[in-house]
Amino acid sequence: MLELQLTAPSGPSWDDNVNKVNGAVEPWPLFRLVIYDRKSHYVLWTLTQAVGAANTQKTHDRNFDAAIFVLMEKFQQLAGKPVTPFR
Repeated sequence: MLELQLTAPSGPSWDDNVNKVNGAVEPWPLFRLVIYDRKSHYVLWTLTQAVGAANTQKTHDRNFDAAIFVLMEKFQQLAGKPVTPFR
């Protein structure tokens, strides 16, 4: 059984007194694929892939698609299947 999650943190707000010089960073969106055993629901594997930062919607969409593809590649490698190229 598979479960795909997207965590998209909102990042620090102006009220948080964030100072990046002291190490505060804005978190990136993250895909998480959890693979469960069908009978016991025990977690067998967890795969994660971050979505890269973007300044434009077009770049964001491309980074989103690329992150999903990398996650699919990881899953295919884990399953022992040949990896299909990203187009």
